[in-house]
Amino acid sequence: MTDLSYVENLLEALRRRGAIDGKATDFISEEAKNPQNNPEEIIEHLVSSADLAMAKSDVLKVPYVDLLDLDILPKILQLIPIEAVSFYKFIPFEKKDGILKVAMVDPLDLKADEALKFIAHRQQLKT
Repeated sequence: MTDLSYVENLLEALRRRGAIDGKATDFISEEAKNPQNNPEEIIEHLVSSADLAMAKSDVLKVPYVDLLDLDILPKILQLIPIEAVSFYKFIPFEKKDGILKVAMVDPLDLKADEALKFIAHRQQLKT
C-alpha cells in the first residue's frame, strides 16, 4: 500500500504543474483510501510519464533527469549488468570522480536501491 501522505504530496505537485485538476485530485485521493487500489497506477493513466516523474522528483527532493537530453557513453552503460537495469528499472548515465549517477524509475524501490548499492560497492563506486 502507498503512503497516503506521499500520494497527497504527489497530487499537490501534479496540480502545481497543471498536470491534473481538482476533480482528478479528489477522485484519486478517495480511491487511495481503499487498500486494494494503487493510486500511482491510477495517476499513471491520467498524466504523462514526464509529468509524473517531475512531480516525484519534487516530492522526493531528488533531481529529475531527462535521459533523452543526455549522450550516455557505452562504457557507462556497461557498468551495470543489463539484467539488473531491466529488472530494477534504473540506468547509469554518468561517472565522475568515482561517483556513478543513476536514474531510477522508482526512487522509493528499496530492493532496487539495495541492488544498486551492491553493484556500486563491487565496482568501488559511490552512487
